Amino acid sequence: GAVELAPLPMRVAREKLDEAKALVQKNDRDQMRRAKRLAENAAVEARLAEETARTAALKKARDDAQATINTMRREAGLDAN
Repeated sequence: GAVELAPLPMRVAREKLDEAKALVQKNDRDQMRRAKRLAENAAVEARLAEETARTAALKKARDDAQATINTMRREAGLDAN
């Protein structure tokens, strides 16, 4: 998941969300606006983490598939090298 494959954006998202939660506890109008912005930013960071993780997983799957193809070519005697 995102935590393993995109730890930095997930950490940033969690930190922003934690800060937003702390600001909500202050029950101050200006702090509530800031908390809302932080929560929105946290959501964007979480989406970034998800997409980063998805990209990493797809790259790994591509690399694994290519390695399998290369092995099969070698075993079939079709390796160009």
